[in-house]
Amino acid sequence: MLCIGMDIHKDTTTIHVFDPTAEPKSQHRSMRVPTTGKDLQTALQPFAGRCRIAFEVGTQAQWVASVVRPLAVEVLVANASRIPWLFRDRRKNDRIDAKKLAILLSMDQLPTVHLPSADVSAWRALIQHRRGLVGRLASYFGMTPTLDASGRIERHGHISKRGPSVVRWVLIETIMFAMLRDGTPFDESRLRRGAI
Repeated sequence: MLCIGMDIHKDTTTIHVFDPTAEPKSQHRSMRVPTTGKDLQTALQPFAGRCRIAFEVGTQAQWVASVVRPLAVEVLVANASRIPWLFRDRRKNDRIDAKKLAILLSMDQLPTVHLPSADVSAWRALIQHRRGLVGRLASYFGMTPTLDASGRIERHGHISKRGPSVVRWVLIETIMFAMLRDGTPFDESRLRRGAI
């Protein structure tokens, strides 16, 4: 089984193919390709169905996994900070890094991280986007707390009250109505503390 290590960057990817069953002189091959789905598939197509692929975790890990998964028997995402001490040295370049990944993969010594499924990653991205949207809206309407920070000390104060005051009034009235409707007694101090 071929072991392929990939060192992925924004523009280029270095691919190292390690064949442990070949003659020592022809065990290692390296190539550099642009980091696009089409170029990665074209470069890996000759090894389809008879290789294991490893690459380091990064921002493109989910995308790269979706591109190479149909071509590989197994796809592993490496935890670069846990690479065995024997493989750490001062020499570092893309070709050496890809070769290390391929060799560690062949030895089954590659420290890996869990890569969630594409559905879970999409769900997380949506949640992150919504959180950012809520934060921006709350900031615009002046519903975020003020912050006084100096050095290691952070003090969170009252809401900033920037933006349209009518919106804050409508939100507070809506909260009060909802609480009265549910039979929950209204406690203004809870509102001031941000507990509501």
